Amino acid sequence: MHRFIKETALFLLLIVVGLGVLYNLPRNPNNYMIEYDVKMRMVEDPDRPSAIILLGGSATAFAYNSEMLQDSVGIPVINAGLHAGIGQQLIVDDLIPRLHKGDIVIYSPEYSSYGHGDKAVNDLLKYSDMLDKSRLQLKHWYNVLNNLPFELVSNIKYLLSEIRGNNTESIIYDVGFFNDNGDITVHWSKDDKRYNGEQAGIDVSPADTASVNHVLAALQGTEVYYFPPPLAESSYLKLKPIIDEIGAMFRNNGIPAICNASEEVYPDTTFYDTRYHLRGIGAEERTKHLISLLKQRGICCSTH
Repeated sequence: MHRFIKETALFLLLIVVGLGVLYNLPRNPNNYMIEYDVKMRMVEDPDRPSAIILLGGSATAFAYNSEMLQDSVGIPVINAGLHAGIGQQLIVDDLIPRLHKGDIVIYSPEYSSYGHGDKAVNDLLKYSDMLDKSRLQLKHWYNVLNNLPFELVSNIKYLLSEIRGNNTESIIYDVGFFNDNGDITVHWSKDDKRYNGEQAGIDVSPADTASVNHVLAALQGTEVYYFPPPLAESSYLKLKPIIDEIGAMFRNNGIPAICNASEEVYPDTTFYDTRYHLRGIGAEERTKHLISLLKQRGICCSTH
């Protein structure tokens, strides 16, 4: 018992020390994760009308022309997608309480983004004032501590690049390049990167069942529709066991899919820098597909 208390106290002390280090590292004023608070303020705004909330990770941030969607269905659209590395548990837990009556959630989580996140959670803690930190579980804090060395190295590199005046961070991952709806569109006019199907480290392990169930339970009571995320054709067969497993879990928990996952598989040439990040032509095709699905199923229209 005494050993358990000592180990628990040590763990809590490490969290406090780790957060102290994290909050005092140099901050990039253009960091991509700053957008989290922008999106949460849009969702939480007490004066806004009911809206379509696009939810997921960065696949969602890159996947839509929200202005086209908004004009077609006649109600506001907020793209709340940001980074799959936050983990779907935290993404859903922190957003659901901010929703308004009448909101429609279109949920498109990346297939391997369940669980307790990666180093993106460190960045979120550092750059977000709106994140409800009480939503983090012990596993989140363990990952935060585990990722502190990487965070430190990353921040030292950023600081050195600023001193030398040669910051080479991709301008795509910059808070200044989200539009008013929350979409990333700046890469639409660029041809500097092409996804070639050689993305290392594809996770083909079974889904984290406990995390998926946590997300599904959190979504109960919300008007939510599962819209499979866009996926590069070269990854589809590799991920199909996970895709089928997750799709079945959504169906079994009463969250309807508005199309089959195979309908959201696109040629590799349609993607920018990862198997999930659509280029402009892909984002417009996906948006048109969603508009058609919403209207066919009577999910929303200008009088919703």
